[in-house]
Amino acid sequence: MEQIRDSITLLRKELPGSRYYVPEVKLQSVLSKAAIYQVLQQCSNVQPQELTELTKLVDDGARKILGILLIIGHVGYIKTFISEDQYQQSQLDHRLPFELQKLETLLRPAHARLFFDRQWEFISPVFSESVLRRQLDDHIILPFTDDSYRDKGGFGMVYNIQLEPEQNLYGSNFQQVRSTTTNELL
Repeated sequence: MEQIRDSITLLRKELPGSRYYVPEVKLQSVLSKAAIYQVLQQCSNVQPQELTELTKLVDDGARKILGILLIIGHVGYIKTFISEDQYQQSQLDHRLPFELQKLETLLRPAHARLFFDRQWEFISPVFSESVLRRQLDDHIILPFTDDSYRDKGGFGMVYNIQLEPEQNLYGSNFQQVRSTTTNELL
């Protein structure tokens, strides 16, 4: 378990402003189905007869939650998160981010605070060509490797924004999209 925790810690990418995020694609490679099984097998509160089903549930959509729990050193709480899923078919990770008050009903207060603070590293947005507006939480860590001031004009300020490649699904059209939408973002 410690080796997998260390691997996740090493995935963290530092951004300007000493903020970090964990690339989702790389998290999936570290938390493979076999790794998930191994982690859960070492949990003291996981019974042998639960291993297969818990592994499947995490593999189907709770990797980020498990990753956060690994980083904060409290993997056993994964069963608490699963017990709260209301038998929904949606992935547990889609419930992120959790409000602190909700986490305090699931975890001990100090552990809830640790989870709350660390969850933001695991939910950095992956940008695509979608033009629909999104409302991002103030805590969201934007995967910008550069967000330097360029100039100002009559309608606002212009910044040079560069995305981490693994958080950018724009592909080769990114330069064109960026240049045509700069004024719309102001």
